[in-house]
Amino acid sequence: MRSICLFDIDGTLLRTGGAGQKAMERALTDVFGVPDPWEDIPAAGRTDRAITHDLFTYHELAPNEQQWAEFQTVYFRHLSST
Repeated sequence: MRSICLFDIDGTLLRTGGAGQKAMERALTDVFGVPDPWEDIPAAGRTDRAITHDLFTYHELAPNEQQWAEFQTVYFRHLSST
């Protein structure tokens, strides 16, 4: 079976129903205990890394390498189940 991977950073090809935001919110809550983590951080047309950086800054989080790795693992797990 063939697979295709579409890279659509600005939402012109795909509609995800907010799956990325939901997964990121859950990961921030699970890993760092941040309740209702999504604030007025712009997401449209931006990479997950840039959005995450802004969310970490907003919530005054400075994850070390282990915490960053845990966040990524949890984020990807939530993303694949969203």
